[in-house]
Amino acid sequence: MLAFAGSFASGWTGEKHFATWPVMANGIILAMAVVAYYFLARSLTTLHLKSSTRANAIGNDKKGVVSVVMYVAGIALSFMNPWTGFALYA
Repeated sequence: MLAFAGSFASGWTGEKHFATWPVMANGIILAMAVVAYYFLARSLTTLHLKSSTRANAIGNDKKGVVSVVMYVAGIALSFMNPWTGFALYA
């Protein structure tokens, strides 16, 4: 379902030439994917031992937290300038 929503938002963004609402919708979908990954990673580290290879590979997942912050900032900035919000997504 999320893949369909992402395809729709990307197509809508291109069709409307990077208007505010399509860029914002694209950012919301990207943020939902990052949040879902964050919960999956946390679940895997609690399921397996903290010293396991998988837990060590995931680590603190600072990139995941930074990604959520950047997507939320991009969504907010899309109201002022859609290109700025899109630049944060990239």
